[in-house]
Amino acid sequence: MPTRSSGDAWRQLGELWREIRSDETINGVELTREPDPGFADRAYLWASGMALEDVLEEDDAPGDFVRSSKQLVDLLRQLLDVDPPAELRANLRAAVDAINRGVVAYSSLEV
Repeated sequence: MPTRSSGDAWRQLGELWREIRSDETINGVELTREPDPGFADRAYLWASGMALEDVLEEDDAPGDFVRSSKQLVDLLRQLLDVDPPAELRANLRAAVDAINRGVVAYSSLEV
């Protein structure tokens, strides 16, 4: 994870996933995939203001990056809809603004 706080959150998410997965096993269902941190570094770099060419690695497809970023923005907006505490709300809004810029924002414009 790119920061200490994101690493802490990732560990907490892993613990929660293990609890959910255990409950699913007990009840004979398998619905929840293990979380994958694969996009975290790129999202962090992009949200930090880096240029797209500096965020993507040689084998990365720009379209995949844009799609993943838009999905992340959608998730963050859904979290805003559940009326989080004020500090978290401010952080979520800042994250949406930081990610929904440049090519990501442009891809949502109607022509």
